[in-house]
Amino acid sequence: MTPLRGSDRVHATLRAVRKGPARVRVTVDILVDPGWHVYGPGSSEGKPVALTADSERGHTLENIRLPQTADGLLSGRFEVQAELSTTDPDVTLVLAVQACNNVICEAPGSLRLEAAVKDPDGVPGQK
Repeated sequence: MTPLRGSDRVHATLRAVRKGPARVRVTVDILVDPGWHVYGPGSSEGKPVALTADSERGHTLENIRLPQTADGLLSGRFEVQAELSTTDPDVTLVLAVQACNNVICEAPGSLRLEAAVKDPDGVPGQK
């Protein structure tokens, strides 16, 4: 497996909440440094933000929701949400990003995100 190279300009954290016996809602909180942006849906340039499940565990993400913008650029703070079918007590996702400013772009990179699955009242574990 190729090691992941992240972004110096994009910071992300993962939250995972159990919604059923084999259903987890995942939310990735993303913060892009001031003066920088990433590409979202509808952008005609760059590599768009993409969220995938760790393929080694065989998980599949569904209903991925990214913010929509008129120009396809995402900056500041935003969320990506999705659903995951799993009974595992923790999840691993990969966020692919390419950060750019008005002059340069970083090489595309990936951030590996891990979180314990919490039950609906915030405690790790399964209900």
